[in-house]
Amino acid sequence: MAASVSEEQISQLERFVILLYDKTSECTYVNEARKVLFTKGRQIDRIPPTKAALKEHVKRATYQAGHI
Repeated sequence: MAASVSEEQISQLERFVILLYDKTSECTYVNEARKVLFTKGRQIDRIPPTKAALKEHVKRATYQAGHI
């Protein structure tokens, strides 16, 4: 069973994750949000994951949900 997530869904998840880390952010891409938050002095563990890492998390969660 292959986990399938569209680019549109990834974009929506990116925006959601950005808002989890900074509810006033206007960023639409997690990599952009990471840069902005890091330059504001946020510690590395308090910024969102990279887009590549986010995609892998989403694929894993989708795969696990398919088996429950």
